Amino acid sequence: MKTIDDEIIEKIALAAKKYNGWLVQHLNRTNPNDHHNIEEYQKLICSELNKTATYYYDWDLECQINPLVKDRIDIYGKPKNKNDKIWIIELDATRHDQIAAKYLSRVSIIDKKEKFVYVSILYPATQGTVNTAQKYIRYANINANRLKKSKAIGIYAHVNKTMTKSGGQGYVEIWDYNKNSLYVIKQINNNKIKGMAACAKKAIEEYIRRQMAKGKVYYFEDLEKAFNSRFTIISNNIGKSRYRNTGLQLPRRNGQPETVFTYTQWRSTDITWEYFTDLCKEYNINIERVWERV
Repeated sequence: MKTIDDEIIEKIALAAKKYNGWLVQHLNRTNPNDHHNIEEYQKLICSELNKTATYYYDWDLECQINPLVKDRIDIYGKPKNKNDKIWIIELDATRHDQIAAKYLSRVSIIDKKEKFVYVSILYPATQGTVNTAQKYIRYANINANRLKKSKAIGIYAHVNKTMTKSGGQGYVEIWDYNKNSLYVIKQINNNKIKGMAACAKKAIEEYIRRQMAKGKVYYFEDLEKAFNSRFTIISNNIGKSRYRNTGLQLPRRNGQPETVFTYTQWRSTDITWEYFTDLCKEYNINIERVWERV
């Protein structure tokens, strides 16, 4: 069952998609300092939310919610019930410096007691990468989670210069690190794997399979060395961190067989998962998260 937050996030994503023709025009602009297409895009999204998401909120443009600070929120969702969280929507290119600066400045101007949902609507930039943008949305969410049960979401519009200007084309992705995740490992197949623990197990199984395919004996100690340099990802028992039994056995150098257990307590809000996926990438095992699309 969808929560109210989920419904509003979907409404924002649908509005971003509906009017993404203005982003296409922005990408095709001849004057790099011309931002009127983004301004129009912002106005239309706000207008759409005042049609589709008004049951708990009123939506306003360019709100200066702190009279002592000149910074304005692109689109502000003001709750009709003063006890509900506020919504902060900002429009940015996929540049991590913009994402970080906007998030920090906006969160700094709201009352420290306010619960909030911060939404960054993102579009392609001439500089910066989508992967880095995702990382900084995750960092923003980690910070927001520590502040009164708040959160930060990314909504990325997949547009390019070749699209027409009519809008509603392609799709948008919802980067919500607060939800259960689906993953694919490209080197294996495109089957979706539910959850970090299952994905980690599958990735390590693939790594072991490759080592054994070389025709040499592969030892349990070798696997520990490959994955346990900073965190204990590989174990030989369930242990305190509830390691998962892969069902695979490797010999120790003394001949004793060991069952391979893999770490299960992954969180997108700490550094261990990022470390693990970066390590897998070094071993040519690329883990990609599958995001919800509208």
